[in-house]
Amino acid sequence: MAKSAKKRTRGKETPKPKRKKVAAKTSLKAQAMRPHEEDHIDGCDVEFREDEATLDAELPAATGGVEVIGRRRP
Repeated sequence: MAKSAKKRTRGKETPKPKRKKVAAKTSLKAQAMRPHEEDHIDGCDVEFREDEATLDAELPAATGGVEVIGRRRP
């Protein structure tokens, strides 16, 4: 770089990029405390008869689930 180029940039700082203001995210705990639109619904008043029950053998096989990858811990 030439001396004249150094003199022009000396003492001048490049402006720092301005940070964008980000709205505060609602924490999971705060979200859990909010009432849900279906909170008034419960199963306490449901009448259940044994003859309406589905046997385990009649249910379809489960799919999906959680995959566990075994790896060594440090």
